[in-house]
Amino acid sequence: MQLEDKDEENEMQLDNDNMSYEELLTIGDGIGNVSTGYNEGVIYAKMMQRKFSFSTTVPRVDAEASCICHEEYAEGDDIGKLEYGHEYHVGCIKEWLAQKKLVPHLQ
Repeated sequence: MQLEDKDEENEMQLDNDNMSYEELLTIGDGIGNVSTGYNEGVIYAKMMQRKFSFSTTVPRVDAEASCICHEEYAEGDDIGKLEYGHEYHVGCIKEWLAQKKLVPHLQ
C-alpha cells in the first residue's frame, strides 16, 4: 500500500469518539437497524410453545414470572420453552432472540 492510499483510508475512518450525539444519530439513520439475532424461522424451530395454565403447572408457583419482562404469567399466556428448559412469554423471547443470539440470564 502506498502512502497516498493510507491517507485516503484514514480520511474515510470515522472518529466517533469526537462526534456529537446528532452526528451519531445521522450515521445511525444512514446505516439502519442491523440485527445480530436469529430470524423468526430459527426462533420458532428452537422453541416449543404452549398456553400457560395454573392447573397444568406442577408445582404451582404463584409468583412465577418471565426473566425478560418480569411480568407474572397469566392464564392463557403464550409460553415458549427453549431446548435447555427455561420458559418465557413467546413475544418476549422472540423479540430478545431477534436482537441477540444469547439467552437471557435468569435473575
